Amino acid sequence: MWKRSRFSQEQQNSAVPMPELEQANQALVAQNGTQEYAPHVINTPLAFLIKSALNTNIFGEPGWMGTGWRAARDLKRRDIGGKTGTTNSSKDAWFSGYGPGVVTSVWIGFDDHRRDLGRTTASGAIKDQISGYEGGAKSAQPAWDAYMKAVLEGVPEQPLTPPPGIVTVNIDRSTGQLASGGNSREEYFIEGTQPTQQAVHEVGTTIIDNGETHELF
Repeated sequence: MWKRSRFSQEQQNSAVPMPELEQANQALVAQNGTQEYAPHVINTPLAFLIKSALNTNIFGEPGWMGTGWRAARDLKRRDIGGKTGTTNSSKDAWFSGYGPGVVTSVWIGFDDHRRDLGRTTASGAIKDQISGYEGGAKSAQPAWDAYMKAVLEGVPEQPLTPPPGIVTVNIDRSTGQLASGGNSREEYFIEGTQPTQQAVHEVGTTIIDNGETHELF
């Protein structure tokens, strides 16, 4: 889980030993040196880009939906992000994601990796029952959604605000270069990595030969 928390809070969280251990008579049994609980392991602009990508996987964009779209429906807040995961043959499935101050992963699978998760058939007796092959979105995410909804109840929504070092650029959807027409979208970049060339769209030549249309290039 700590890998995901890197992107959420730019830190690596690990088990922290007790500073010292005493017996009932206050005799010192063991002592550990001080250590930083969560050292900073990823820079803030890069962490923001990953958080933004995980957020988009839930909310999508005009014309497409991310695999985590159910979280938007269930939690009804926009300061969350996450990603589904399913291994080959549906042997393992999970959903990992974040909210304000919390990172959660839900995994389902068997200890015996020879077994796969199989599939379910809709019975008609359960409202909104999910059926078909087991996977991260259908099998693990419902538990993630329910847990995060409870944990974040009453927690104020925190907008995903670009930190210093992030710039917003209008890019061409087809080429990824600077937009020069209407087919464009805004995208975040770490300052200094944004495209610098203007998008150029080649205009082909069409000829008609014996009633048939041909594109030369």
